[in-house]
Order: sequence, then structure tokens, then C-alpha cells
Amino acid sequence: MRDSLPSHRRAVVFDDYREDFDAMVEGLSVQELPLPKLGKGQVLVEMEAAPCNPSDLMFMRGQYGVRKTLPAVPGWEGVGRVIATGGGFMAGMVKGKRVAVGSQSDDGGTWSSHIIAEANGCLPVPDDMAVSNAASFLVNPFTAYAFLDQSKKAGHTAIVQTAAASQAGRIVNAIAKSKGMTVLNIIRREDQAEVLKGLGAEHILNSTDPDFEDRLKGEISRLGVTVAFEAVSGPMTGTMFNALPPGGTVYVYGGLDDTPIGNIDRRELIFTGKSITGFFLGTWMGSKNLIQLGKAAKEVGALFKNGTIATSVQGEYALDDVKEALKAYAGNMTAGKILFRP
Repeated sequence: MRDSLPSHRRAVVFDDYREDFDAMVEGLSVQELPLPKLGKGQVLVEMEAAPCNPSDLMFMRGQYGVRKTLPAVPGWEGVGRVIATGGGFMAGMVKGKRVAVGSQSDDGGTWSSHIIAEANGCLPVPDDMAVSNAASFLVNPFTAYAFLDQSKKAGHTAIVQTAAASQAGRIVNAIAKSKGMTVLNIIRREDQAEVLKGLGAEHILNSTDPDFEDRLKGEISRLGVTVAFEAVSGPMTGTMFNALPPGGTVYVYGGLDDTPIGNIDRRELIFTGKSITGFFLGTWMGSKNLIQLGKAAKEVGALFKNGTIATSVQGEYALDDVKEALKAYAGNMTAGKILFRP
């Protein structure tokens, strides 16, 4: 541990929630911010890298379910090293360690040189884990793991997922294969189909095909799909709901289409026992104790180590290049994540 600690951090900051993407990007700046005093159970993490997820863009545009006191620092997750603690058992356990860290507090925000985080929200990761995997250890892998774990425990053997070529979608495919589950993948462009085929995906449908809904119902029936993992929202949620068999469930976890959920056949809603519900990783993690989270982290870490899952990165950027970085990412999310390297 070092003798002197920083009194400030350098971070990306925004001062208002701007729905328009270009206005949101132009409203970002990089500032020096004072670091509050550490409380018991808290740690100071010197950040190594932090990714941008779709939820980060939604957050800064005011479309996410969590808001911070403004001005705020974005960034839900990242990787760094614990360089100081405010005391407490859990803080002592991670002192000096490289950790995957996530934070939704006002003092958090991983697009920064340092963050203050709760020690029990820090998961140690190996020093030799690739930075791309370590920085993205939490949001996508844990979302995929949590969804598939609870689906398998509920007796589902086959799922359908939208935005299948996304980072989360690719990880769903990999984890599902390790659990012996079948995945029906929904994409929007043919180049996305090639990406998934290259990863071993077998069942793929393009939502822009004119006969998509008929083919969707046919494949859901043929493969025995009973649950949907839905990242698009808007009319697509209703399309998934209508196509599922009686008793099926749609889990909505994203909002790539910012229009209201719709296209729901009322007969399917009333007479078939189907349901639509939300899935939020923060709620799932909050429902687990440290032993359960540790088990999940161990399983996710093993999948990274043996190459079952991996995070692709299209570019690395300094904090000062945040505007260029976000435009590149939003222009082609299928190409991989971007990483900020403070």
C-alpha cells in the first residue's frame, strides 16, 4: 500500500440528464473532484479500466431506473486495486487486491481515476485475468448467469433472447451451452448472424424478415422454448410474449427501443397464464448473501478462465476522449465494448 493517498479524483462528469444522445455526449466533461473520507466498510479503488454498457448510456439520458445527485460520474462497473480502506472486516479482506467493482452510489461512478465503493460490492479477480474480462466481470456475465441459473432452477430447458449479438447475448449463449440449455437467438442484421454462428450458435432468426413472427412461433414450439430474455422492449416485448406457449414468461432487462412496451395480444394475456416481468441485476444481487455471490463469482471466473466466455473490446480510450469513445460505441455496439483507461 502506498504512503500517501490522493485527495481528488479525475472523472467524467455530467450535470444534467439529456435524452438526446448528441446533447448528452456534448454535456460531458472531465473534472477534478474531491474524494470524501472513507467510512467503515468502504474502500478506495484506484481504477485500471471501466467499460461502457448500454445501461450507462440509458442512465446519462435519464432513461434508467437509477438516478444520482447531479453533477454525477457515470460508469456502473470496472476493475481496479484497493489502495485504502475505512476499516471493517470485509474491507480488510480486499485490501491491496485487484477487484471487480460496481457502484450505483453518488460517490461511485467508475469512469474515474478512483472510486469509493462498499467493500462487500468488490469481488477479487486474478492479477492475470485480461483487463477486458476483469473490467466487465459484473454486469453482463452476472446478468446472464443469474437469468440462466434461475431459469434452469425453474425447470426451463430452452430460452429465446433478443439482442443476441450483444455482449450479454453472446455470454448467454456460452453459459447456456455449459448448462445444457437451448437458445433461440433473435438478431436484426445478417452480419450479426455470422458473429453468432462463429461462436457456435445454432438457432438464429432475423427480426427484420417479413415472416419473422410466424417463424418465431414455429421455432419456439419446435425447440420447447418457455422463457424469453428481452433486451429491446417496445413492440418486441409483445411479440415475444405472444409467441411463447401457455405459462411462459418474458423477462425484460433492457430498453434498446425506448418506446412503451406494447403489441400484446390481450387473449394471450388473459387466457394462457403467461407473464411479463422485469429483471434487474441489482435486485438479484441484493437478494443474495455473500456466500451465494461468492459462488456465482467463482463460477463466472471459471468460465472466463477456461475461455467459455470472454468480453470483446473495440477500443481503449483515455477519459479525455470520452466523447469520441461514446460515438464510436453507439455507432456499432456489435463490434465490442469500449474501455476507459484512467
